[in-house]
Amino acid sequence: MLSIHLKWFLILLLLSLLFIGATWFLILWLFETTSLPPESVPLELWMLISFVISQNLLLMPSVYWYDKRQSKQRNRLRVPERVLHSFALFGGGVGALLGQACFRHKTQKPAFKWSAWLGVLLLGYLVKVIISNYFS
Repeated sequence: MLSIHLKWFLILLLLSLLFIGATWFLILWLFETTSLPPESVPLELWMLISFVISQNLLLMPSVYWYDKRQSKQRNRLRVPERVLHSFALFGGGVGALLGQACFRHKTQKPAFKWSAWLGVLLLGYLVKVIISNYFS
């Protein structure tokens, strides 16, 4: 039997992969409809862009919305805090801050602010490393 943390982690991981795939297909569709040559930007950069979009604009705000909705109803299955922290740290910090601001959820707990801002810093460092490798 899977623990509730592992179950939610796997659910969010699958949703993350689904959102990354959807944004990747959107990027490919934009390349087909525009005259922008795909060689102008490296593949790794497009993969990073699709990851950032899927994590921060789709997944994390949706998870915060769902958890806020579940918190209003008693005895409902909620997303564990440990899972929210881990997804905020590993790529979804901006989305976590966006979800906190839009849905006014988990704003009183300092640990959520810290994990989201640390996720923003880690993502910024990753973007800096990838961009400096290709454009220096």
